[in-house]
Amino acid sequence: MADIAEQTAGQQQEQPWSTPTKQPFQNGVRTTGRAFNSPNWRTKTEDSPQQTSSQANNSPRSPFNRSWQQTVSPAITEGRRLYVGNMPYMAKKEDVEAVFAEGGYKIERVDISIDPFTGRNPSYCFVELETKEQADRAMQELDGKDLLGRPVKVKPGVAKASQDRSSPRPSNGFSPRSSNDKPGSSPVAFDRWQRNDASSHFKGYSENGRRLYVGGLPKLSNQQTIDTEIQTFFNGYNIEAVSKLISPHPSKRFEAGDHYYLFVDFASADEATAAQAALDGQDGPWGGKIRVGKARGESWKPDERRKWTPTQTNDAPESATAEPSSDDTKICVIMVGLPARGKSLIAGKALRYFAWVGITARIFNVGTYRREKSPHPEATFFDPHNSEGEKMRRAAAEAAVSDMLKWFKEENGVVGIFDATNSTKSRRAWIHKTCEEAGIETLFVESLCDDEDIIMNNILEVKTTSPDYKGQDPEVAAQDFRNRIRHYETVYETISEDEKAYTYVKLINVGSTVIINQIKDYLSSRLVYYIQNLHIKPRSIWLSRHGESEYNLSGKIGGDSDISSRGEAYARALPGLLKQSGVPPDTKLTIWTSTLKRTIQTARHLAAETGYEKLEWKALDELESGLCDGLTYEEIAEKYPEDFAARDEDKYNYRYRGGESYRDVVIRLEPIIMELERSENIIIVTHQAVLRCIYSYFHNMSQEQSPWMEVPLHTLIKLTPRAYGTEEKRFKANIPAVSTWRGKGTSAKHQDPGQPSH
Repeated sequence: MADIAEQTAGQQQEQPWSTPTKQPFQNGVRTTGRAFNSPNWRTKTEDSPQQTSSQANNSPRSPFNRSWQQTVSPAITEGRRLYVGNMPYMAKKEDVEAVFAEGGYKIERVDISIDPFTGRNPSYCFVELETKEQADRAMQELDGKDLLGRPVKVKPGVAKASQDRSSPRPSNGFSPRSSNDKPGSSPVAFDRWQRNDASSHFKGYSENGRRLYVGGLPKLSNQQTIDTEIQTFFNGYNIEAVSKLISPHPSKRFEAGDHYYLFVDFASADEATAAQAALDGQDGPWGGKIRVGKARGESWKPDERRKWTPTQTNDAPESATAEPSSDDTKICVIMVGLPARGKSLIAGKALRYFAWVGITARIFNVGTYRREKSPHPEATFFDPHNSEGEKMRRAAAEAAVSDMLKWFKEENGVVGIFDATNSTKSRRAWIHKTCEEAGIETLFVESLCDDEDIIMNNILEVKTTSPDYKGQDPEVAAQDFRNRIRHYETVYETISEDEKAYTYVKLINVGSTVIINQIKDYLSSRLVYYIQNLHIKPRSIWLSRHGESEYNLSGKIGGDSDISSRGEAYARALPGLLKQSGVPPDTKLTIWTSTLKRTIQTARHLAAETGYEKLEWKALDELESGLCDGLTYEEIAEKYPEDFAARDEDKYNYRYRGGESYRDVVIRLEPIIMELERSENIIIVTHQAVLRCIYSYFHNMSQEQSPWMEVPLHTLIKLTPRAYGTEEKRFKANIPAVSTWRGKGTSAKHQDPGQPSH
């Protein structure tokens, strides 16, 4: 069997014990939902060591070590134990020791967990020093100190309500790797957070063939059950360790079968090879075939470690990639459906989405080709009995397909969107065969709708925005369009059972029902996940920065400052500004803010006066500026001149030391975009960089343009998605504010976009 890569970084893994059910909102903050649970979700809390997870408690994750009485470490009671957080995942014990040794501190113990199945730490560790005085001094001097390019947090290492690892362990006769274990019958649970050799175990087992990938597993919640069942499945083989169950990539949810997996370590490479040969494809304890293959690769890489060094901080580590590579897959997305079913709107949104996440895509709209010969055809042009019209429509479709195949070949296109009705089986068969012969995968997206309200809204949209009716009387256009629909209805054939060999997705009544068939590749899965969140109902999205803040006045970036007196004036004016923008009567609108004070303060009057629901999203927090947090651009240019120049050179990809890039922000905003697409009317009060990314999504702006776009303070932007683009209106409050826009090459504190950069 071909080697199967370890997929460990960033995976969501179930805890082997139950946790209390999470409430959707706690203190007005959203804590559940599709976006919150996304693997792209960004969490940032200062009190993470106080969380009650197994990692925060620093307790072993084996199911055999939970119920005995613990003893609090003297280092905790004496105040000598420190929590060191915000560590790079690849940092090791020696890296932590080097930071403390540089300051002359005497270390008694470094308590760092290296997971042998991922080669990573949990982003924090504990350090015990000789005296409390040293610990107090370290918190003052080392908090914010650079560790492999990230500023670490140094705080007191408080006592936990669970096992402390420095306390003695009970002898229970069933402790993993105990001296009582008999050869060939050792329990498979692995004490992952206590082994001193975890790092070498990870590296050694990955390189010498003693680790197997075990896939095709169902979602299980109890680690002890998993350990027992895996041991049963591999009965007769000497197992040394079993990893936790690992969640599959989100795209796998569209494929039939079970896709959870784990890793198993064996006493020797020969045992692993024999187990693979004997058990790959066999029925597992839970039913279904189990996939067994040699694990390969490492999550911890020297190259990744080097990317965190100060001279390389503008390079993007693997975690900055939006998603795994799609290799050489090229896809033609073929829209299917009667007119007024939202096909062009869906196609436009898909194009926007792919461009936003950096995947090369283009729409090939057959109507655009047809309009070159017949700019404003009447409905009779689309009569199936009109042979001349049929000939012209066929020629337009052939020209569009020809240009698309040329684009795939010559411009290295990845996703081509073929936008037309494609209403008959014969037309779909022709497109599929043409693409197949060119080595292009196909994905049919059919939009079906029998909801008259939705259809009428789409007709009203088309009569005012479609190029076919430009300059025509709206009522005449609407009637002609209805007649066009009737002509298509006479020949329309929905995708049916005899086309089951095709990869397709059907959206029925704006996604109220979704039917998915034969989704096989990553890009198709990603698109299907996206369009499941879409709707084509009329709605608007309002964007606003927070009111002017104290940091804005002083020219500082980042931070969590309050709004200024002028910012407070804008907060009070915002309800009236929203009303002025034209919120339809009886419209349900939701307010979204970040978790930072300046956005919450700006939105509080809006929520109080309108009664709209207000939600706070961690993913809407401002771009993390790392070591530059709280500095002005002049100070950044003085302290970090190379970084300042590198950011100007490639602002979208440049990552602040210990912070984020615009690309990182886009990645963490992807769940927000999904929520936006499935929601109706939303007003977002957030920050400049975040709004730039959201705005660029709706306007299909390039990655190079978006970081330099002006988003002025005290301005409300109203966006209304249309079938052929996004309509925008701006409403400026008559309240002065500083300009926070900065031109390329300047370190000016407050620069207007019209000013020269130098």
